[in-house]
Amino acid sequence: MKLKRVYIEITNGCNLSCSFCVQKHEKRRDISILEFEYILKQIKPFTSYIYLHVLGEPLSHPKLEEILNLCQVYGFNVQITTNGTLLKKTLPVLMNYKVRQYNLSVHSFSQQNKDLQKEYLENIIECADILSQKSYISYRLWCMQDGCLDNETKNILDVFLKHYHTNLDEVLKNHHTLAKNRFISFDDVFEWPSLDHCFVSNVGTCRGTRDMIGILSNGDVIPCCLDAYAQAKLGNIFLEDLDDILQNEKTLMIRKGFLENKLKHPLCQRCQYRTRFDN
Repeated sequence: MKLKRVYIEITNGCNLSCSFCVQKHEKRRDISILEFEYILKQIKPFTSYIYLHVLGEPLSHPKLEEILNLCQVYGFNVQITTNGTLLKKTLPVLMNYKVRQYNLSVHSFSQQNKDLQKEYLENIIECADILSQKSYISYRLWCMQDGCLDNETKNILDVFLKHYHTNLDEVLKNHHTLAKNRFISFDDVFEWPSLDHCFVSNVGTCRGTRDMIGILSNGDVIPCCLDAYAQAKLGNIFLEDLDDILQNEKTLMIRKGFLENKLKHPLCQRCQYRTRFDN
């Protein structure tokens, strides 16, 4: 089985508590360097793309440089999803390594201290412009409601449009391009799936287990990047070989279901985000 990407949660801790995100875990866990290298060796036969994110702020990991170095040693294409608050602090480290893409969740703007909001956007843009010399930058504004932006989000968008001397019509016409290697991504707010949520459907598909999996900081293997609490846990990579996990009965059941347009796991049946793949 080949995978297009594997999400690796190098830490479940975050320096923010955003309202649109799930609650933090009770205890922070940073993946160790030995654990991370072990994971890289396990996933190497299955993919060449890793995303350093599930929950948590990856730039807050105390061994960030060692982690990026290992990614480079093992030849992985890396994407990092971050709230951007630590970009300026970690920029000297980030500039030393090839990261394919940074996804900057600028919708966390509203969660910042009011006195720091202006500085937050300025720092993100400054760092993104530097990083774009060798990486793609995706500014994420995933805070739409039914396809519409509220006034606060429009104000954030205006900051980017003014900085890059463009307008929204031009950006949309040019496939969301702001400048070379810098893009802006819009999407609706989504609710993290939970077994406690109401039933949505038992019909549909998803990319989970078909071309992606996630690995949490404790080693739990999950079918997709939204199962932050391993409610559809497939196994644990520190206790089992990944090949065995990908071929076990539960994984194959979920994957076969997706291929047949059937949602077999209760978590998938309660996931609103998954409905985006119905069309």
